[in-house]
Amino acid sequence: MLSVGQNAARQLLPSAGQLLVAWLVITSSGEEAWGRVVAPMVVASVLSQLLAWGSRDLLLREFAERPADAGTIWFGNVLARSIGLLPAAGAVWVATSSFEEFG
Repeated sequence: MLSVGQNAARQLLPSAGQLLVAWLVITSSGEEAWGRVVAPMVVASVLSQLLAWGSRDLLLREFAERPADAGTIWFGNVLARSIGLLPAAGAVWVATSSFEEFG
């Protein structure tokens, strides 16, 4: 079981990673480059949250009800969520190409 500090760190790491990416892009390539990076990054972040929505609660409940089937439950969840990856990749591509036209 995760302690409160570990859980807080786990929740903050994605945001800290995005800040690090922003800083690296701006310092190495300038603000204009960040403008080209931010649109696909925001779209990818929103889509990843949508694809993961409800996954944790579902898995915890299923694991508690059927602990012996944890591997099967996990694989089924990954397979079901991966169906949305191709449309999500397409959305990121469209967002990237759309924002490049305005840049």
